[in-house]
Amino acid sequence: MEEYRTAKDEGVAAIIIDADLTLDEEYNYVDVALMVSEGVTLTGEGETSIEGDNPWTMFLQSGAVLVNYGTITGQLNTDDWNDDDVTDYVTVVNYGTLDYDIVYLQAKAGC
Repeated sequence: MEEYRTAKDEGVAAIIIDADLTLDEEYNYVDVALMVSEGVTLTGEGETSIEGDNPWTMFLQSGAVLVNYGTITGQLNTDDWNDDDVTDYVTVVNYGTLDYDIVYLQAKAGC
């Protein structure tokens, strides 16, 4: 977690997660390119769930790119986080497992 925290705080453009990782509530958002490697599980802690029955939600912010080859256990959510009346633009490519049945991705026509 310390390496992930340092990368986020330094403002890197991309992060590769190559070992199992549990994100804390302060770092449950993605605003850069993030890749979860094959065989890796990404999960989180805290009560940030939209539905209340899952322990965490990963919030995808404008410009985020999520490429998953591993397992992500939690909800994915995108919305208009900066309140400009436009749903934030994100890219999700999943070759692995999204281990939760609720994914809140706001789709635009023509996407």
